[in-house]
Amino acid sequence: MKPIGSPFFNPIKPFSTTMVRLDDEKPHDHAKLWIIEKGTAAVMLVLIPFGLLIPNKLFDSILTILITAHSYWGMEAIMVEYVRVLLFGPTIPKVAMGVVYALTVLMMGGLFYLTFNDIGMCRAFWRIWRNMRKSKDAPRTPSGGKTC
Repeated sequence: MKPIGSPFFNPIKPFSTTMVRLDDEKPHDHAKLWIIEKGTAAVMLVLIPFGLLIPNKLFDSILTILITAHSYWGMEAIMVEYVRVLLFGPTIPKVAMGVVYALTVLMMGGLFYLTFNDIGMCRAFWRIWRNMRKSKDAPRTPSGGKTC
């Protein structure tokens, strides 16, 4: 039905309490992102022990992606929640998100470097664990660890 031009013929106007989006873009569905975040955490709970028991590049690569995504979502949530435009102005929140992006890229690059050009993430964990136990189990000398 087309409205007639006179207000006398069309006295009822549409009323809405929500903001109308003027573009055709869909609004972000944060419920789906929440499910993905929780699914990622659940998969990591299963995959981390398997990666530590059977260290290989496949588990290391999947763990690299999951750990990086999990860390990114956490850092992003912190920046969005605590570095607000109302408190810091328009520039500092953008810089903070840039820092989050840079840290995410550096972390993923470093973990992939460790996976493909070094011993791997899970083997590195075991090496660190072994070195920590060695320092605890090492005999102590009365001279504070120094030998003559």
